[in-house]
Amino acid sequence: ENLNYSAAALRRTWPARFPTDEIAAQYHRKPKLIAEKVYGGRKDLGNTQNGDGWLFRGAGWIQLTGRNNHTRFLSFYNEKFKQKVTLSQMADLLRYDYKYAAHSACWFFAIAAGLIPYAIADNMKHIVKRINGGYNGMNDRVRLYELAKKHIV
Repeated sequence: ENLNYSAAALRRTWPARFPTDEIAAQYHRKPKLIAEKVYGGRKDLGNTQNGDGWLFRGAGWIQLTGRNNHTRFLSFYNEKFKQKVTLSQMADLLRYDYKYAAHSACWFFAIAAGLIPYAIADNMKHIVKRINGGYNGMNDRVRLYELAKKHIV
């Protein structure tokens, strides 16, 4: 998640956090500031330290977000694969190494969010809501999902 949003995109994406053009303009194309505004200080994500918003912005194929999710995945990964990756190392690896990006997506989908039964039931609406927190881009997601089902056995 590079967070290189224009002021207009900030207003559309996070209208509650950027309620006016003046506020959004202060963050225009400033990814680190945007990350701290959107994710920093969010206890629901476990982002309690300065810089957590940027360090733990969406990463990996499923856009794992927040210190809590990164920490939980790190613990799983290190235990499963007998590794000693640190939290800050993992945050970078999720962005730059497809192996970690893939593992984090599978972990979140199957273990953290428990979405396998919903996938079996073909309940795309529940899956999107659980992963994305809402239905942003739902039509496109359903279109791509239906396309994938035609080509994946």
